[in-house]
Amino acid sequence: MADRGIMFALSTFAGLEIQVEPTGHGAEVFAYNSEVGAATPSTLRSFVTAFNTWASDAGRGWSGSVTFMSKWIDIDDAWGVMLTGSASSTWTPNATAQSVLNVASGSGLSLTSSAGVRGTLAHDVAVSNLYKVPVGPGSFGRSGGWRPHVAHKALSRPVLSMILTERAANVLLEGLPSAASPRVADVYHEAASEWVSLQVGAIATARPDLTRYHINIEAQGAEQ
Repeated sequence: MADRGIMFALSTFAGLEIQVEPTGHGAEVFAYNSEVGAATPSTLRSFVTAFNTWASDAGRGWSGSVTFMSKWIDIDDAWGVMLTGSASSTWTPNATAQSVLNVASGSGLSLTSSAGVRGTLAHDVAVSNLYKVPVGPGSFGRSGGWRPHVAHKALSRPVLSMILTERAANVLLEGLPSAASPRVADVYHEAASEWVSLQVGAIATARPDLTRYHINIEAQGAEQ
């Protein structure tokens, strides 16, 4: 499934632990609080990146013999995870991991979500008026605050627009309470073929008919 949609940063990852024991190797534990930080909210995308970094570290007992290529997967308009190794493993997620990722203990190549993670949306999102702010010296000063684009566009904030089915709209709106405050999200910018990190503001919802929701989200900022 192609990248698309939104993943909000969640504080519920704090305390998450997953024990991984590949066949023929000792068990080791990915501890979110140690690898990322208990006070640091993560999007599902950044969690997967952190897990892959941990699992691929040269200090792991399976380094050189077992590789991991975990990813996010589309489940009913939301994103779930598939933590995958090249060898069969015994996976033991703690209660927090089971609750946040919708996973259960088991054995096999992968630990896979049975349902989408709250605070995610796997749906096309139109990103408009998004201009990255240069982080180096700007043309008019050294603050990096000048945007080298059409001047009046710099006065408008980015907008995320989507047309959703009722189910997809519910996935988005019901997941908002799970987002950490202030709300930050990874959003897939299809025109640029990349994920960008944005602060998320006001959300406007309209229902033009019984089958569609029009949702616009005001955003601010973007990583360089």
